[in-house]
Amino acid sequence: MKIVLFAFLAAALLLLGCTYPSAPAQQPEAGAQNPQGQTTPPQQNELTGTGTQPQPKEEQPVVELPQKKQYTCSLELSPSTIYAGGSTDISFAVSTKDDVAFTYNCGAEVREISTGGLTSGSRLCDFMTPGEVVVWIKADGEICAQKTLTVLPESQAPRNCSVNVTKKDLQSYYYEAQVNFDGFGNGTNLTWKCDYTTATKKLTGTGPFGMMKYEVIYCDFNGSPKTDSIPVFVGDVKCGEIPTR
Repeated sequence: MKIVLFAFLAAALLLLGCTYPSAPAQQPEAGAQNPQGQTTPPQQNELTGTGTQPQPKEEQPVVELPQKKQYTCSLELSPSTIYAGGSTDISFAVSTKDDVAFTYNCGAEVREISTGGLTSGSRLCDFMTPGEVVVWIKADGEICAQKTLTVLPESQAPRNCSVNVTKKDLQSYYYEAQVNFDGFGNGTNLTWKCDYTTATKKLTGTGPFGMMKYEVIYCDFNGSPKTDSIPVFVGDVKCGEIPTR
């Protein structure tokens, strides 16, 4: 009987040892070493992989840039070398469908070019100061075309002039002539003598481009002239004479 009871107790103890709950395994702390000596990395966030919560992206404001105006500009100078006080012909052409203000420099002044699709034209412009001059066209204040004009000193210009009688009335004693000149700056004195009276005018000069400029002069006598001719000068250069007989 004792033997049977002892066997029953031994079997019960074995059964209890097999079913006793074991302590849960502890998770290693972040950065701690495991038994193999390896460092356990910190637990990462499943969404970002950085260990931090994802941050919402800031929305950038939409900026609408102004559209650049479309236009074309061109210009030509003829001639591209002049003497101080001389003129050059500025030929221009501009084109735009936008509201653009076109201007160009014509010697000492700035002129406007009217717009409306394609606009072209030309103008004689006087330049008084020697040197290299940039002749430009501007669109809304910005240069869109340019050429360099060489202005030589007036003293270097070859000067010549001549007198062409256009009218001589021996009955009324009226004499008229065209004075042609080249190489003289605008503002130079043109003088001629009607008997003992000296007449003077400043050169401005007109005439077809590329040809000599000219001025028209005359003498209107009350009676027969006392001298045989009317001498004509541009500056200190004698251009010729108008016969009175």
